[in-house]
Amino acid sequence: MAQNKSTLLRQLKAVADQKQNDIFATWHEANGTIGQEYTFGRLWEEAGAIAYNLHHKWGVKKGEKVVLCYNFGLHFFAAFLGCLRAGVVAILVYPPFPPLTKTLTKMEKVIKDCQPVLILTDITIMALKKLDELKPFSKSKGMWPKGIPFKVTNGINFLTKDGKFDEEDILESDIAFYQYTSGSTGDPKGVMVTSKALQSNLKLLQDAIYDDFARDGLGADDIVGFSWLPQYHDFGLIFASIVPFAAGWRMHMMSPLTFIKKPLLWLELMSKNKVTLGVSPDFAYHLVARKFKEERSKNGGKSPIANFDLSSIHALQNGAEPIRLDTRDTFTETFAEFGLRQDWFHTGYGMAETVVGATYLPQYKLSRPQGEDTRRFLAVGSTETFHDTLTVKIVDPVSLTEVPDDQTGEIWIAGPSIAAGYHGKPELSREVFQAKLLPPEDSDSDQIDSATTFLRTGDLGFMQDGYLYVCGRIKDLLIINGANYYPQDIELAVQYCNGVRPGCVAAFSSDDSGEGDGQLEVVFEIRNANKMTAQAVCEAIKSVVIQDIGIVPSKIVALEERSIAKTTSGKIQRRRNRDLLHANQHKAVFVLDQSSKLAGEGNGHQEISHNLPPSEKFDAIMTSLLGSDYDPDAGWDENGLTSLILIELNNKLAESFPATLPSDFPDQYPTPVALKEYILSPNHGSFFPIEVSSFDTSATRLPWPVVTLLQGVGVILLFLMLSSSCFGTLPSPSWFASQSGL
Repeated sequence: MAQNKSTLLRQLKAVADQKQNDIFATWHEANGTIGQEYTFGRLWEEAGAIAYNLHHKWGVKKGEKVVLCYNFGLHFFAAFLGCLRAGVVAILVYPPFPPLTKTLTKMEKVIKDCQPVLILTDITIMALKKLDELKPFSKSKGMWPKGIPFKVTNGINFLTKDGKFDEEDILESDIAFYQYTSGSTGDPKGVMVTSKALQSNLKLLQDAIYDDFARDGLGADDIVGFSWLPQYHDFGLIFASIVPFAAGWRMHMMSPLTFIKKPLLWLELMSKNKVTLGVSPDFAYHLVARKFKEERSKNGGKSPIANFDLSSIHALQNGAEPIRLDTRDTFTETFAEFGLRQDWFHTGYGMAETVVGATYLPQYKLSRPQGEDTRRFLAVGSTETFHDTLTVKIVDPVSLTEVPDDQTGEIWIAGPSIAAGYHGKPELSREVFQAKLLPPEDSDSDQIDSATTFLRTGDLGFMQDGYLYVCGRIKDLLIINGANYYPQDIELAVQYCNGVRPGCVAAFSSDDSGEGDGQLEVVFEIRNANKMTAQAVCEAIKSVVIQDIGIVPSKIVALEERSIAKTTSGKIQRRRNRDLLHANQHKAVFVLDQSSKLAGEGNGHQEISHNLPPSEKFDAIMTSLLGSDYDPDAGWDENGLTSLILIELNNKLAESFPATLPSDFPDQYPTPVALKEYILSPNHGSFFPIEVSSFDTSATRLPWPVVTLLQGVGVILLFLMLSSSCFGTLPSPSWFASQSGL
């Protein structure tokens, strides 16, 4: 069967010829000056010279792999285009910046996996390599790749007549580049992006942005973009480099290191250069809003940016990480007075396995609550904005059958933008990239298109009224005491606590088996760390998590700044952080450890002697359930009372005293000592056991509704358990969790 030739190079060359003398990209330095500037023609010529050298001087053949190891700047993109023109596979890696032992270890894993024949680089990285190798006591000098030649492309001769080359026999199925995903375990997976998938994704994103601008009567010539995203990351490479080049848009760029040091420079340069399209991950919008307010306060209420005007901005794309619901409002409230339009906020959804973008949504849309789940999610796409060739399904990850609207399942995607698979991992590739829907048991199998294969994204989501909503990663879902929790909800609650560095929180289960046997653990980076302030922040986090989420954290660990584990694109690695915590390898400032309270002395299984005096018996019950460090004068929330502990407390008091808890006891007796005084009062009388019909969870002010927390068991079982004090001993929480089936 004949394979189609790729037309991608022809498309890129046509743009380069048409806009030969037009400026494509301007690189801005940390002081705001222009460092590099490339026209479309010059960039294409330099890419051709690199392609020529790859083939004729460095002996690289079509289909062989070449690593791109560059400092932040425009030379990287010239090298990438050169690889496309030569038909060699570009391997994108994070530049080896200090600490070199860490970044070189990551590069070493990538090189070991893909076995490249050459490493292209620039003079900055080459100088760093040579300097490091000259240091007598350098820990990293032996970690630089060996046996693979480095070639510097700065100043390459691209003006000679024969100094360019295009591979003519590139097929649609040929691999264009590998995008390595960092992964949470540190074991990178190379996503193989074909020429067809790349070209299809370029068209998908280009058409979506054209349609968006056309609604305001704007055309391609009105698009002026700005990006500080890392160029080796799919979001920065595709959305901020290849798409603009293929579409002929004007771009402004700067280093992500510059953005982190001077976040307001991004706003200043967008204002100065009349940018209409920006792109950033979610944390950046909160960071610049906070920094702007701080600098404005220092400046006597005046804007820290002279002649500040954001009225040119048509859209700011938010992606690459989970999006907070308050992002739009926070950013708009801060910058509306400087001309920022109300509908600037655009979302999207994608991953390396879909090249980068699968959906693009130019609006702000929140979901309706689903049943008892009152949380709301942000739409990232809709059936109206899906590309003609894109198919999205929500699938039960166990039965592999499609689920109806408003029901959560795994997001599956089919279309020409899907990558070919993971390099060197055929079994995993088949499982992830070639999934097929199964028919429901009570339906006709002929109704299922068995020929269509889907990408299993590993993300949980749902469709509602034609909109796609993402809930979180399946592998990150926390199952604690039989209930499901999304780590993003916990991390967001923690992030609002004073002293916590935004975007530097990880929530995970102490057990990764998925059986619901673990406890919640939280690690976070703390500002201006010392043990006294760290302890106070940890205590505040404990209260917030109990109040907002409804579970007691087993461990809360304050870390030194810039020590939490993240991917090279800045995403939190939850599993990696759990592994570091359990191996005692985190740079901890303070640890608030509740694990003994939750798993040992406070698990409710201690035998309470019936011979104890009533006062001591009450204290023993509280210690067995709340831990030996419980505070009798503190509120129930501060002592970690949850719905499950409430049930156990009711049971134990019924065994030891002629009483059970009234449903509103936290209001009537807000502390253990207040309840103790009432229980031991000689004239308190007795009261009836709790009944489901009269149990008002809102009146108890418990952090999580009982019915919601005990999901999966059923109302009948819940009724039997809650009323079991009438008939016998209540089953333990561990038994209950084991019966939930979750």
